[in-house]
Amino acid sequence: MNNCNINQNEEQEFGSIVNGFGESLKVLAYVFIFSLLSLSMFSLLVTTLNPEIMYNVSVENIEPVEYWLMMFIMQFVFMFMGLISYTIEYNNTGRILKVIHTDFDLTRDVKLGIVGAVALLILNFALTIGMALVSVELPSNPIVDIVDTYAWALYVIVPMMILVALVEELLFRGIIQGIFRKIMSVKKAIVIASAWFGVVHIIAFIEFGNLFGSILIGLPYVLVTIAFGLILGYQYERTKSIVVPVIAHAVYNAAVISIFVHFM
Repeated sequence: MNNCNINQNEEQEFGSIVNGFGESLKVLAYVFIFSLLSLSMFSLLVTTLNPEIMYNVSVENIEPVEYWLMMFIMQFVFMFMGLISYTIEYNNTGRILKVIHTDFDLTRDVKLGIVGAVALLILNFALTIGMALVSVELPSNPIVDIVDTYAWALYVIVPMMILVALVEELLFRGIIQGIFRKIMSVKKAIVIASAWFGVVHIIAFIEFGNLFGSILIGLPYVLVTIAFGLILGYQYERTKSIVVPVIAHAVYNAAVISIFVHFM
């Protein structure tokens, strides 16, 4: 009898985990497809109104920085809209909000957010040194590579501080980590959400003409991003406030761009 109960519990637990992965995959797929389709239509509108951009890209092989920065910013605008659309489309607003911790304390959250950003910078430095010792190069995010002046840095820092941090933390810490926290231990939920967080970032490096090679190039960045996710996820669960990882993520992004522009 006890064995039957154990088997039933294990089956129920396995079923819950499968459902958790299914739901998290559905959220990610919905948000990214919504963003991709919206971005494609926006790009078509921009190039229609300004054909010179398309001529420069397709004929002259010139990639205007302004165009790609605008696309980068709009990508996260559409991802945020996708999150909102998902909650409305599937009538999930109440349930989604319940899995997001909102125990706000602005003074505490700002302080701990800055502490989190410093921890991310130290971890980044340590992992960069560690990888260099074993002859592994840690690639930078492609969006950072095109920002080579303080003027452009200002255009990127503000969107990255606000949009990227807000969207990614709501999606990965707030929703996905929240989904798994309901069906397993907090530690496991942090690990799985961090893994999703890291794997998704491989998209930034994929080149379809060199798919396998580009994935290998981006793999160290993915591993570092997973480590970042563990810190952000821990802070989030410890404070019960989504504001803390948002601030940590935003300050870290701003610091990385500022350091890159100053020294590179």
